[in-house]
This record gives sequence, C-alpha cells and structure tokens, in this order.
Amino acid sequence: MDEDSRQISGMEKWCFEIADECLVAHGLRVDEPGRRVLASAVAAALQRASLTLASLAKGGIPSANFFSAVSNAAQLPVMRQPVVFKQLVDGWAAERRPVAKTQYEWSRVVRQLEAYLGHSDAHRLTGENLVDWKRSMVEAGLRPKTIQDAKLAPLRAILQWGVQNKLIPLNPAEGISLDVRSKQGEKKRSFTDAEAKLILRAALAEKDPVRKWVPWIGAYSGARVSEICQLRSEDIIQIDNIWCMKLDPEAGSLKTSGSERIIPLHPALIEAGFLKFAAKAKSGPLFAALSPDKFGKRGGNGTKVIGRFVRQLGLTDTRLSPSHSWRHRIKTSGRKYGLAPDILDAITGHGARSVADSYGEFPVEALFREISKIPKLEL
Repeated sequence: MDEDSRQISGMEKWCFEIADECLVAHGLRVDEPGRRVLASAVAAALQRASLTLASLAKGGIPSANFFSAVSNAAQLPVMRQPVVFKQLVDGWAAERRPVAKTQYEWSRVVRQLEAYLGHSDAHRLTGENLVDWKRSMVEAGLRPKTIQDAKLAPLRAILQWGVQNKLIPLNPAEGISLDVRSKQGEKKRSFTDAEAKLILRAALAEKDPVRKWVPWIGAYSGARVSEICQLRSEDIIQIDNIWCMKLDPEAGSLKTSGSERIIPLHPALIEAGFLKFAAKAKSGPLFAALSPDKFGKRGGNGTKVIGRFVRQLGLTDTRLSPSHSWRHRIKTSGRKYGLAPDILDAITGHGARSVADSYGEFPVEALFREISKIPKLEL
C-alpha cells in the first residue's frame, strides 16, 4: 500500500470512529449501511471545515453560517478515548473484590467477547453486537443457563459498573437475556431413598475420605461440596453439648454471606463414625489429600471425584447432580418431615425469605431439633 492509500485508509477509519462515538453518545443504534452514511457525513463535514479553515488562513472572510456552525459544533459530543474492556474488568474487580475464581471466569468471558468482536473498545459495543454474540453461543450448543448466568450476566454487571463510574454512557447489555426455564425432563431432582441408600452404602465401603465422607455429610446437611471439601478439623466443634460443623470463610471463600453458618451434625452422621474420623485428623483441612485447584480451593476437584464415584454406581440420570442433588433432597425432606422453613434455610445457607427472617439468631438447639426430624436411612 502506497502513502496516499495509507492516508485515505487512516482517514476513513477516523471518520468511522467519530461516527461510532456520536452514536454511542446519543444512545443510537444503526445497521452497517446507516453507520457508513453517518461516517460519510462526518467526512463531508471535515472536508468543509478544512476548506473553510484554509480560506481563513489566507485572509478570507467567514461566511454568514460560519459562527452558527462553530456554535453547533461546540455542542457535539467530545471525542472520547477508547475504553478497553480490561479497564472495566480491572476497575470492577478492584471495587467489588470478587473471589479469584470469579474474577478469572468473568475476565475469560470478556476475552471471549473481544475475540468475537475483533476489538476491545467498550465504546464501540452495541446491543446488536451482543444479540449476535448470544445467537452464536446458542448455535454452538451452549446451554441457555450457561449463556444467561455465566456469559451475559457477568458482562452486564461489568458494563453497568462502567456506566456508574462514567467510563461509558450506557449499558448495551441491558435487557438482553435468554429464557432459561427448564424443559420437561431437564429439571434437576433429589436423590430418591433408594438412590441415597445405594450411594451411602458404597461410600461406607470406601477408604478414600473424600468418597467416604463427602456424600454422608451432604446427605445429612445439604451443604455444598465446595463447603464440605474445605472443612478443617478445627471446624468440627461442640456448642452447648451439640456437635456441629462450622462453615467459616477463614477456611475458604463461601458463595454468599448467608453461607457462613453452623450446622449441627445429624445423629446418623455421628453414628456412621464421622466424629472419630475428624478427631484423628491433623490440624488443618479434613481432606488434606484432595489437591486444591489453581484458585486454592478443593471443591472443584472434590466435585470431579464425587461425580465419577456416583456415576460409576449406575446413577446416570442427567437430572441427577452427583453433588447438588443432596441439597435438593434435604429441601424435599424438610417439606416431608415438617422442618421450620426459616430454620431449613439457615441450615442450607439460603437467603432469608423476608425481612422478619433476618431478625434474631438461630440457636444451635433449634437447628439440631429441626435437622433431627429427618430420619436416618436404614441401609
């Protein structure tokens, strides 16, 4: 490409950038032909301005419309410097302080969007871009819930932070979503009594502490696998003569503020020998042999171990989650055996249903009384 061609290409790119800035500043969205028309208008205006300035430089007299044009130009949006997506991600992370895994996953989503767009300028992002991106993910076979919760939602939050901090004028992801309602046969379900017995019997025969105790703890507490796998020996404590496990953020990050809680050990778990196992463990992680992932958490690898263990037992129904179906089961059991709903939520770490539920504390005696209503499975 010769010098003249390079200059023409550079001017054309500049005109398109100014056109995009005007569209973003005014919250307008146009198709590609419309964008090209606006860029052509920008080019014509620049050419007229150049000729006028050249004439003035030679002593020419301004036309009657010159000062009016200058006044109107002063009201046009000022050309902004590009705001790269990484700038938004870093700013959001510094302010919100997410756990390392969340920051990594959300940063990866933004990089995926950049690769799709072919640029990293947040000012140039349009709603149409995001609709096209969403469509491409649907066509690629990604699950609707993955697209909605793991792609669009993180991007929407990061862009909204940019709006709130005056880095971008609007959030192009606002209102863009995907229907994630489960279709028939897709909704996750609880383990049945027969399935639960099969898993717990097999677990008792295991020597590996993860395969042996993680299912039992999940069965009688409804705790998340990530919470169970990061338990420490010092988290098994006695409160008012009731043995409990403490889910403490000092052991590792928890999903929500409500996830920090005390759960009394169900009598079936004690009878199975869990306290003896915990008493023999050294100070520190109960499942020390389970290697942490790159974020320092044992839950990711623990989920894989339990997944393989349960599937090998012949439980291949895709509506079953080898780990999470215990949480579904304890909710089902809570309804079946009449556990107080607010106390059941406190045990599972679900948020308060009302402002009233957030008042006061949940005594260990009350937690133990309710969880003990769930009968032990006879293996």
